[in-house]
Parts: sequence; structure tokens; C-alpha cells
Amino acid sequence: MMKKLILLLMFIPLVSFGQSNMSLLSGTKYVVYKTNIDEGFVDGLLVSTVEKLGLKVIDYNNRNNWPTEAISNPCLVSEWVVFIEGGFSQNAKTELTIKNCLNKIIYQVQKKAAGYGARFSKNVRTSSTRVFGEFEDFKYFYNEKLTPFIDYPEVENISIEENSFKDYLENNLINTIEGVFKTYKAKTSYKLGIVKNGDTFKALILESELKQWKRGDVKAIFESTAVDGVYSVQYFLSDKTSIETFANVEGGLITIEFDDVNEVDANIRLLRLFPK
Repeated sequence: MMKKLILLLMFIPLVSFGQSNMSLLSGTKYVVYKTNIDEGFVDGLLVSTVEKLGLKVIDYNNRNNWPTEAISNPCLVSEWVVFIEGGFSQNAKTELTIKNCLNKIIYQVQKKAAGYGARFSKNVRTSSTRVFGEFEDFKYFYNEKLTPFIDYPEVENISIEENSFKDYLENNLINTIEGVFKTYKAKTSYKLGIVKNGDTFKALILESELKQWKRGDVKAIFESTAVDGVYSVQYFLSDKTSIETFANVEGGLITIEFDDVNEVDANIRLLRLFPK
């Protein structure tokens, strides 16, 4: 009897596991995804599943093209990771892991297909169809109460009021880097007041589309170098972590370049608005 049971278990074509918190998807609006193999069927199945739910797929590798609200609040975005592997006799296993902006798993499911004699690609389609079939009865609706919150690092905050700052600029001898600036041709808009502070110049937030940035927050710190028009910069990225880079100041334009082109703040150009 025991031998028969073991043999029966060996030929069960489907094995699955999952977590019961799929409802947390209702705290998101957008999906980025990646897979470990190039399989058009699986990509298409994932995209169609997401769209049927009422979510929207956005480009994993090009954050600059995300909708403004997704850039402003990345917790509206969930990451779907599909991992496919083979097994004995062309068996296939598809695992879907969904994570939120805090890198916590909010849903995970795994399905196996063991169609003996079938090609691996066919088993992949079968196991993947079973995975995404788990969403057939799920009713998505956006609920902001389910959207997680990122605890951003604190940055220095200096009190600033735009009109008073403009009065200072008009009535004092200022450096060419000082003034009111705004991001130029950028996905995320910042309005900054750059002012001398000791031996450095600090760019303070006047206006920002990103909720984590408040008026007076220090967005960048510029330090003069031995080369005219070139400054060493400590720049705070959209998530309030900082990097060291350089900036070039030419006329009323400041250019700050980064190696990571996927960063929301990549290749920032600041155009001076005041004084003229």
C-alpha cells in the first residue's frame, strides 16, 4: 500500500503553495516585472492578467518614464518576479513573487506542471497559466489605506520664503550660482533656491512634486573647485540618499550628471529663473 501511495504522489501533475494576502495589491496602482527566462507567452500572460485586474504595467528599467504619481510615491508600484525552472523529465515550475516598495512579499504562488512526454515549453505554459489563474476571482480596487509608507531619511532643513529670498538676491552682491532655479526638461519638477551658506552653496527646496520633499529641505550642497564654473556636489536623490558628483555652471544653467540613467534625478539641469 505504501509503495502505491509513493508512486501515485510521483505522478501528481500539480503542486502549489501561496500566501493569502493578495488583497494588499489594492494598495498599488502600477506593476513592474521581470522574468528569469525569455518566454513571450509568460510575458504576455502576466501583462494581460495585470491589465484585467485594472492595474497598469510600467517599464522596470526606465523609471524616468513612470507616471508622475508613481515617481512621487513609489509605494503605488508593486514588483512582480517570475522564476521558471525545469525538473525531472521536462517538468516545469513557475513561481510568482510580488513585493511592495518596502521589499516585502505581499503574495507568492508556485505551480508545477509534470506532463510526462510533453516538451518543457509546453509545461512552462501550463504551470504559468495555473499561476496566473489564481487571480481570476480577485476583485481589485484601489484602497489608499493599504498603500505602505516609506520612512525616508531626514535631511537638513533651512527656513526659506521665496519672496524674502528674492529680496536678498536683489539687494546683495551674490555669486553666479545663487538664485532661484527650476529643473529643466526633467520628469520630476523641483524649484530651488541656491544660497551661500558658509563656504558652500546650498540648494533649498521651494517647490517639489515629490511628497517626501518639504520647503527648506537641502537638495544639494555645492562646493567650489579650482576650476572656474565646476563645483563638487553632494546631491540628494529622490529617496533622500546622497551621492557625490560634479556640476558645471554656465550662465544661468547648472548641469549635474549621474552615471545611473535610471535614477529619477538623472542628468539634472537647473535653469535660473531669478535674478535675470
